[in-house]
Amino acid sequence: MFCINPLSVIGLCQIALSRNSKSIILSAATSNVSKMLVSYIKLISRDIKIYGISRSPQYDDYLKTLGYDELYRSDEIETIKSRLINDDNSVFYDCVGGNFAGTIFNILPKNSIMVNYGRLSKEQLGSIDLGELYFRNKQIRGFWLNTYLKSITSSQF
Repeated sequence: MFCINPLSVIGLCQIALSRNSKSIILSAATSNVSKMLVSYIKLISRDIKIYGISRSPQYDDYLKTLGYDELYRSDEIETIKSRLINDDNSVFYDCVGGNFAGTIFNILPKNSIMVNYGRLSKEQLGSIDLGELYFRNKQIRGFWLNTYLKSITSSQF
């Protein structure tokens, strides 16, 4: 994990930067990858807004010191949707899966992408409105560190 998570953070960060994304949403705000990703992105770009979703407000003060702009609970779907409405081209990093990830995908602004890098819920990705893919130009993709490392050259790293 000491090598995997930091390298994954670099790869995940490059996705948002290459898309000139306005905002990032993280499904597991308290996870190690999420915390590292927030810190890394804030070092590189203060222009990207970072929103986290967590189950409990217990760690909110700590998470905000890392650079989260806002934190939400998983039951605040309408609040998240209203916050993202003007952030076309957002990136949603998900490591949970299941119906919740699909619900968040559906409320993302047009031209956004969901990047899944884990399956903590052990559930299949669900509740996806397929119209979001073609009417609103959204995408879903996976991220696997080994595949990412094979795709880059040493000068890109």
